[in-house]
Amino acid sequence: MLERSMLLDVQDREMVGLIRQYLATLNLPESQVRITTDKRVFEGWLGRRVGSSIGGAYVFLPRYGEHAILINLPRIDRSQPKALEVVVAEELIHYRDALDGDRRRHRKHGYDRIAYRVAELTGATLEEVRSALLP
Repeated sequence: MLERSMLLDVQDREMVGLIRQYLATLNLPESQVRITTDKRVFEGWLGRRVGSSIGGAYVFLPRYGEHAILINLPRIDRSQPKALEVVVAEELIHYRDALDGDRRRHRKHGYDRIAYRVAELTGATLEEVRSALLP
C-alpha cells in the first residue's frame, strides 16, 4: 500500500500499479515524492509552465524537500503495449538518480544511457522506448 504521505494525484489504475512496481524495484521512498498526471498541477508545484510536448517530467522541489513527477497521459501512445510503463520507469529512474547524486540529464532522449537503463529495467526494446510518445 502506498504511504499516505505520498501525494499521488493519479486516477489511472494501470499507472498506479506501475508506480508501485517501480518504486519497489528501484527502492525509492514513497514519502518524498509527488506524482500527477495533470500538467497544471505539476506547473503549480514547479511555479512555471512546462512544454506541452513532454511525456513525463521529473524535478526536485527544494522548497518542499520533495521530488515531483508528471506523467503526461495525453502524450503517451497507449496503443504501444509498453509505452506507459516506459515513461513511468524513466521518470522514476530520474528520481533514483537524484537520490544517488547523479544530476545529469538526457544527452539525446531515447539514445542515451537513460534509454538503455529504461529498456533493461522494463524489458522494452530501444525502439519501444523511443516510440512511447505520440508524434
